[in-house]
Amino acid sequence: MNPEEKPLVSIAVCTYNGEKFLREQLDSLVLQTYTNKEIIVIDDCSTDSTMAILQEYKHKYSFFNFLQNDYNLGYVKNFEKAISLCKGEYIALSDQDDIWDPEKIELQVANIGTHALIYHDSACVDENGNSLHKKLSDVCLLYQGELPYPFMFFNSVSGHSILFHRKLIPDILPFDPKYFHDRWIAFVASERGGISLLPQTLVKYRQHSTSTTDLLDMRATKEHVRHIFFNREAIDWIIKCSERSIAYKAFFNEILTCFSQDYLLINRLKLYRLLFAKSAEVLFVYKKSTISKMNYLRKLCFLKKYSIGDLS
Repeated sequence: MNPEEKPLVSIAVCTYNGEKFLREQLDSLVLQTYTNKEIIVIDDCSTDSTMAILQEYKHKYSFFNFLQNDYNLGYVKNFEKAISLCKGEYIALSDQDDIWDPEKIELQVANIGTHALIYHDSACVDENGNSLHKKLSDVCLLYQGELPYPFMFFNSVSGHSILFHRKLIPDILPFDPKYFHDRWIAFVASERGGISLLPQTLVKYRQHSTSTTDLLDMRATKEHVRHIFFNREAIDWIIKCSERSIAYKAFFNEILTCFSQDYLLINRLKLYRLLFAKSAEVLFVYKKSTISKMNYLRKLCFLKKYSIGDLS
């Protein structure tokens, strides 16, 4: 493909007090082998030297631009703003402290085909960039396909690994700041062209105490097991899924009938039967044995500790 035939790819970057690792990440973005790109950075009111660094890159690269918010939007809403300013046919999301493989965008554009979204595996590194010998695929199973069920409880699609078609924008925006934007984008994309997966590790995902998200902890299944009841936020998520689903709205609505209007679980057996019938898909990401998955469902549906306090 000639350079002039390549579709424009927008790389949306969000920054906040990222001076320590920002240059290393920006270098990995501007040096992508894919040439037809723009980099849009939205800074969320940094107080360190982040803005000076961004100004430096803007002077150096014609395809690099940035804005600073007038007030702090927060991580999710900042990505919403960045995406809304992207002009590319495809949009990739970037955190401020990772390190991208030089061919990441090239490989994703070459392999997305007719899918709405493509993502890849990631390798975890420590604060100094040293390998932790752990990949995302070691933590959970990576889903690809056209079903929304795997995103009902879990998520395997990390924001830094995403490249998606801009046709998704009307359906994914605005973001709800209560939920991680990458999970929402993946859910929506699953029914609007499907999700493709590259098995390569194309990002070094830095793990340290100031990370906005923690791949080895927050995305690990132990977090879900720790909160193994349907709280108000989890039920509201299913309401969002029902509202945005195309072909599977009836399933999500049936799940919702198991709860009262004040978020109390009122039909445990029906809930279990519904989830059991779709357990292979609903629990796909959960990297455990079949027995462990069934135990998860039993606890989820028949836990005796459901109360008003649980639903806060």
